[in-house]
Order: sequence, then C-alpha cells, then structure tokens
Amino acid sequence: MGSKVTIIGRDPQFLPGEEPEVSALAAAELGKHMRIISDREVRAADRVGARKRLHAIDRATGKEVVVEAEEVMIASGRGPTTAILYPDGPASGPRRMDG
Repeated sequence: MGSKVTIIGRDPQFLPGEEPEVSALAAAELGKHMRIISDREVRAADRVGARKRLHAIDRATGKEVVVEAEEVMIASGRGPTTAILYPDGPASGPRRMDG
C-alpha cells in the first residue's frame, strides 16, 4: 500500500506475552516491513503543519525520541471487554449442550 508504519511500544520486549525468542523473531521479521521502537513511553503529541509528532521517552536512558507522521493510530488497553456481552454475568453466556 506504500504506507510507512512505526510501532512504538512501552515494553522492552516487542511481544511481552510471548517467549523472548518468539518476540525477537517476530520483531526481526516484522522489522523488515515496519519500524519497531520498543521500551519507549509516549509522553506528548503535537502538530507541525499537517504532520503529527509523538514525543517518547526511552525508558532505559531517559532520552527523548521524536517520531513524525501523517497520521497516528493509538492502540491501548490490556484487558478484554467481553463482559458486556453477558450483562447477567457469565452464567447467561453460551452453554455446552453435550454434558
């Protein structure tokens, strides 16, 4: 599609829920197609003309990294929100009929 993608992650490991080797392999393979920046915490965002800038702090060194982009997409949160599917609690959810 021609888009350049940068992922800024807060965790030192690209896929924190996976084994370190799996995470490293995923980062190496995906890194061929996009820029992956780990162990950074985004602290601010601003605009410069039509472009957006994210200001991130390297959690190991405290140094600032600035990433510029045409657009920014934010993915945050860690827990599922599936509880809203069963307003009467888990007992109101699907049940197995074979036992």
